[in-house]
This record gives sequence, structure tokens and C-alpha cells, in this order.
Amino acid sequence: MDGALLYALAMAARSAALGGATFLLLAGEGALARRVTLAAAVAAFLAALAGLPATQGWGGWIGALGALGAAGGLAALAWRGAPASVLVALAGLLLPAAILQAGVHEAALPFLGTLLREAGAALWMGSLPLLWFALAGEGAGEAARRWTLLALGGMALALPGVLIAAGEPFGGGAIPTLIATGLLLLALAAGSLWLAWRARAGDGAARLRPLAEAAIILALALCAPIAALLAGKAGPALWPALPAAVLALALLAGLLLPVPGFVSGATALALAAAGLLALGVGAALAGVLAVLAGAARWLAWRGAEGACETRLAEALWAGLALALPLALLLARAGG
Repeated sequence: MDGALLYALAMAARSAALGGATFLLLAGEGALARRVTLAAAVAAFLAALAGLPATQGWGGWIGALGALGAAGGLAALAWRGAPASVLVALAGLLLPAAILQAGVHEAALPFLGTLLREAGAALWMGSLPLLWFALAGEGAGEAARRWTLLALGGMALALPGVLIAAGEPFGGGAIPTLIATGLLLLALAAGSLWLAWRARAGDGAARLRPLAEAAIILALALCAPIAALLAGKAGPALWPALPAAVLALALLAGLLLPVPGFVSGATALALAAAGLLALGVGAALAGVLAVLAGAARWLAWRGAEGACETRLAEALWAGLALALPLALLLARAGG
């Protein structure tokens, strides 16, 4: 398996393990969070095993042993119904151990930056799907208010990690992808803060769920530029942005022609997917615009009637969609 792909899968597994365990501890959503933690721990154990042939150095082997032990123990204890505090402790041990196994042990600063970024992402972004499911059950308001602690804590951890990463050397071709990552991160932070604010204000699930869905779309889109940077493939590519341009025109046509609701939702998801594809191969500007337009269109379709974020989204998605063809022309001119 490709090294960058294995690392991305392992990162997702350990982030889900920490996010699920912490959500179980703070938000009290038992069954689903426990199942997510169990599945993520098993995946992290398998990823640590698969990474053994590529493990190098004393730090890597210490990390490998720690990752195998923490992931195996986490899976066993999650299966046996251990207290959430124990699961959080093991998931917290798994994170630095797996980072060491991946080879980030040559210097303290890169290790610290990676640890802060992954821990922050796990607490903040990894808990978004669990929040969405929690909003469908009883005690949704209390679960949402407790989730705000995860979101704010995750942002506080991730920010210094991102600043450390900003000082790391990258090739010139990676600059557009880095900018795209920063823009998506800012959009996700703004959406998460608004979601946390509305949860603290006591809004119901009918308003909070669309905000959570838009945040999940943005969080998923962040995976594409991160994977591109890990793989070292951040060069220009125009063809994946062409579907985004077509969908942008379809969105603009929707301003003039009424369409059924499900068509509007499907178009928003397709636009976000086209943007994710573009980001994955380095078409940064068009990819970001496509993802943002898709998320805004989804929020405009799903948002509660009369909510201010719905009206804002209706204005934003049209402007972003209009910018997509211009982005393509600029990309062609720059190439």
C-alpha cells in the first residue's frame, strides 16, 4: 500500500478513536460513540501492523509497540464496556505512539506540531458525525452544548499545530494547496463556531443539524489537500475542475428555474464532491470554490426556514458558483 495512503488511513483511524472516546466522556452519547471507538481502535491496530515493514529507527519501533498496545487495549476495553475515562486515556496514548511510528521523531517541533494538529482535528472535526447522530435522540440540546467544549478545545489545540506547520518547508507547487487548506480551515472554524453559538443559545435539532451537515462537508473536503500534501502531488491540474464548472452553471440556472428540493440537495453534494476531486490533484482555487459553493447550497436547502444562516447561504452559494468559471480561466491563464 502507498505510504501516504496508509498514513492517511491510520490518521483517520486514530483520530476517530480519540474523537469517539472523548465524545463518549463529555457528551454522554453511549452506544454509538462506543461502537465508533471500537471500530476505530481495530482499524488503528491493523494500520500499525501494516506499517511495521516501513518502521525505522528506535523512535519508530517504540511508537509501533505503543500503538499496537494502545489500539489493542482500546478495542478490548471498548468491547467490554470500560469507563469512558479509561478509553480516552488509551486513545490519547495511541495518538503520539502512532505518530512516532510514522517517522515523526527526528525533531521535537515537527512531532509537537503533528500531535497538536491531529489531536485538535480528532476532538473538533472527528466528533461532528457523532454530534449529528446525537441531535436525533433525546437530550440533543445537552449533547450539543457539551460538544461545544470539544469544538473549542480542538480549535485551541489545532491552531498552534497549524502555525508550526506553516514554518515547515514546502515546495513552490504546494503553495496553492496550502492556501486552499487554510481557506477551508477558516470556513470550517467559522461554521463550527456558529454551530457552537447556536447550541449554547438552546436552538433545537432542526436548526443545528443543517449546520452540522455543512461543517461535515467542509471537514471531509479538508482531507483532499492534506492527502495531496502528504503524497507530494500538489501540481496544477485543470480537468477535475471541469465538472465543478458545469455544476456551477447548473446552480446558477437554479436561480431562474425552480427545481425540486432533492435535486437541489443532490447538486450541492455533487458540487462538493467535484471540488474535493479537484483539491486532491492540486486544482486548489477551483476546488475550494466548488466545496464552499456546495456547502453553502446544502445549508440553503436544509436550513431552517427564516434562519439567518439560510439567507446568508442563499447569497453566498450564487457568488461562489459565479466565481468558479473565473477560477478556471485564471488557472488556464496561469498554466
